[in-house]
Amino acid sequence: MCMKRFVITALVGLNLFLLAVLLIGSYTLPAAQAQSGGRAGDFLTVTALAAGQAYDVLYVVDVPNRKMYAFAPGTKSIDFVGYAHLKKDFKR
Repeated sequence: MCMKRFVITALVGLNLFLLAVLLIGSYTLPAAQAQSGGRAGDFLTVTALAAGQAYDVLYVVDVPNRKMYAFAPGTKSIDFVGYAHLKKDFKR
């Protein structure tokens, strides 16, 4: 009777161990899909103090299209200020 109980306990413990190994082996970290369809490095962002102003401006550079967009803080949102054609501006 004691040997039978020991074997059942050992088999249950082995099954729990194998289940834990299976779960740990199949777990993967969640992937971030922030830019689905885009390539890495297509956009570059930076903030800088606007000339003569007391606030920062968010600049977003669209690398493939060679354009830079500027956004400034508005009253309740971020407002689009304008854009620049980098290819034309840095032409020789």
